[in-house]
Order: sequence, then C-alpha cells, then structure tokens
Amino acid sequence: MRTLYPVLFTAAILLPGCAVVPAYQTVKPGDLELTCVQLQSEYADAERVLYKAERPSAEIALSGFFFPAFLGAHSIAIQAISEAEARKTHLAQLLNHKSCARSAGPIASLE
Repeated sequence: MRTLYPVLFTAAILLPGCAVVPAYQTVKPGDLELTCVQLQSEYADAERVLYKAERPSAEIALSGFFFPAFLGAHSIAIQAISEAEARKTHLAQLLNHKSCARSAGPIASLE
C-alpha cells in the first residue's frame, strides 16, 4: 500500500499535463493593422474553428470508454468554442469600426 501512494501522487501531477489545450488567440497583436480583406479572412477562420469545435469528434466518441477522458475532451471543446466566439466578436467589432462588410457566404473549405 505504501508504494501505491507515490504512484497515485505522480499520476495526479503528470496526467493533467496531457490535457494541455493549445490556446486560440482571441486578440492577436496585429489585428488593428489588418485590411478589410484580411479581417474577413480571419473571421472566416474563426468560423471554421467554431464549426469544427461544435462537431463531435472521434476523440469524444472513443473517450466514452474512459469517463475522465470524456470530461477532458468535452472541456477542451467547450474552451475552443468559447475562444472562437470571442475571436469572432473581436473581429466583428473591428470590421464594424473599419466599415467593412462581413461576408455572409458559407464557410469555405470545411472538412
């Protein structure tokens, strides 16, 4: 039993590092200098990220076999949706500030 505690302690310290989420920047340093076309491209990219984050992935489906992995994958998806929405809001404000038109077409190159 004494050897079990160090193993559990080590696992508790190391395993959260496996679930590190790559941050999706909601505000990028050069956003204010972007042209209307570049802003529209960034807006489409944020829509693409949001679209992919809202669709259930194989990771979430396969993690149903291991409940903590499901919670981690679901948490990551929620974070990605939140960051993509914040990015879209920021870009929409910039588009409005610069009097640029937002393209209302379908999201290009979705997989």
